[in-house]
Amino acid sequence: MLFFTRIFLSILCLIGSFPTLAAADLLTPLASGNRAPLASIYGLPTRPNDAAGEPGQWRFTLDNSLASNHLDVQTANHALLLDGESWRTEMRFTYSYSQHITVASTIPFIVHSSGFLDSFIIDWHKTFGLPQGGRDTAPRNRILYRYSEDGHNQVLLDKSARGIGDLQLEASWKPPSGGTFRYHLLLKLPTGDPDRLLGSGATDLSLWLERSARFDTSSGRFSLSASFGASWLGHGKLLPSRQRRTVLFARLNSGWQPSTWLAAQLCLEGHSALYRRTGLQELDDPALTLTGGFTLRPSHKWIVELALSEDLAVGGSPDVVFQLNLRRSF
Repeated sequence: MLFFTRIFLSILCLIGSFPTLAAADLLTPLASGNRAPLASIYGLPTRPNDAAGEPGQWRFTLDNSLASNHLDVQTANHALLLDGESWRTEMRFTYSYSQHITVASTIPFIVHSSGFLDSFIIDWHKTFGLPQGGRDTAPRNRILYRYSEDGHNQVLLDKSARGIGDLQLEASWKPPSGGTFRYHLLLKLPTGDPDRLLGSGATDLSLWLERSARFDTSSGRFSLSASFGASWLGHGKLLPSRQRRTVLFARLNSGWQPSTWLAAQLCLEGHSALYRRTGLQELDDPALTLTGGFTLRPSHKWIVELALSEDLAVGGSPDVVFQLNLRRSF
């Protein structure tokens, strides 16, 4: 954990040595995050670098993600089976009081269902010789999220569920003195039903700092940003004896904007373990995710993001997450 912290703090300091330019909308980092059913219920940030706009400006963001989950692991006493798809739509409203202060609220709507992607993913893995991980022998298009201890179910969702998730309130601040860091605070409220995996049933608080730089070259504008922070999780109703109370998270994002209408971005992010002493590394170990995508500007006001996420720490996050995000300024 100490090594993890030192690495990202070093990256934050390094970014501060780059020359900075005015913010470019297309290089605002992609929305992402761990969309696993037992991870997305907590208050980890999903769009951590929402830079301030012009004073008095509103922005509306509609983030859509479709996560395909397939995981079946067990030990002598513990078993985890995640088989299904989770669709998450986040409506985010952001207001810039000034170039230094921004506030935002996010309302998520979540659907857990059997989905339709199994055949496509199985064929994709078969075509490129990728491991199936047991997906090809499991029932197609099934919804079953279950965690059990000694044969007793501690978490069970075996039918489709949908509804409002946990509301998030956020504020960010950059010192008027021209400091190099932007500071963020996120409060997650327990408005989602934990019995249907729509929330954790507790209030979470996250704090983090981020540093970013943009610079021009002959081949376009490049960006680099890094953020590092911690979440303090309330006493949730899911696996309360296993849930950790403090989680560290970090994110490194790079982008390239060769034109006024197109940008490509890559994001590496991770967080420390959310659970402990389950005997399953998929729950007890940190998660690491890689997200890549494109940002398009079809008009002056609208921005479209297309992205794909893969789990680098196998089992710590969904197999694959497809994203389609829309942003509009007012």
